[in-house]
Amino acid sequence: MPIPASAEEQEALLQAIIQKIPSVEDPDRLREVTLAALALLLRRPTDRDLRAELTRRIDTIIAGLSRITPQSRHAEMRDAARHCLHVLRTARERRLSRAAEAALAAKRASARSMAATNSHHRAQAGYAVAIAGGITVMVGGLLWIMALRPAAPPIAAEPARLVEQILAAAQGEVPPTHIFGGALRRTTRGDLPVVVAEAVPPRSCAAAGWALVRKGVLTINGVTPSRPSAARITDLCSRSDGDATIQWMPK
Repeated sequence: MPIPASAEEQEALLQAIIQKIPSVEDPDRLREVTLAALALLLRRPTDRDLRAELTRRIDTIIAGLSRITPQSRHAEMRDAARHCLHVLRTARERRLSRAAEAALAAKRASARSMAATNSHHRAQAGYAVAIAGGITVMVGGLLWIMALRPAAPPIAAEPARLVEQILAAAQGEVPPTHIFGGALRRTTRGDLPVVVAEAVPPRSCAAAGWALVRKGVLTINGVTPSRPSAARITDLCSRSDGDATIQWMPK
């Protein structure tokens, strides 16, 4: 199975992985997909220390699932998935920008002789090849895992029903609760209706949010994304300690 080569393809794969994380029900698989996403986020040589630090944090999260029971499995896996998404958000926020990476490389080059600099570049290039090879193996393995392992049961019907209820509420048909049992209410802002759905499970919030953002202005847990993407919506839906609140208004 081919490995995505361009930055756009890698970002698309990253978003697909992030969308999958909240639905993972197995600790080992949660570790696999989170580490693969981390490898895509921190794939440059200058990211290696941060990648090692966050890998240890992911291992700590997964280790906390060692005594998971059937009764608590769903809740504990959901909490662990939320923590893993937080680690990935940390990786995105803390990784060096390309400008900072170039400045760091220039500073190192000016402090060394030409011979030492050449030696350093050869070592750095060797490390880059090694880490690129490792990421290729990891991501390639993940693609096979995602293709061959059974996926979680589809949940498309429930988020789709929530979208229908929110759109209907904007037209004046407002039931007291939505499909997941949370409050559904309608207010107005100027001449436009505003619909608020409370207590939406994070996984369903992400699926419904991605459909709603194409039809109007979406706010999740009080945040209105200026550049919405599947990854950004999933992140916002998972930020609170429990279920999410969706607010939507037509454009």
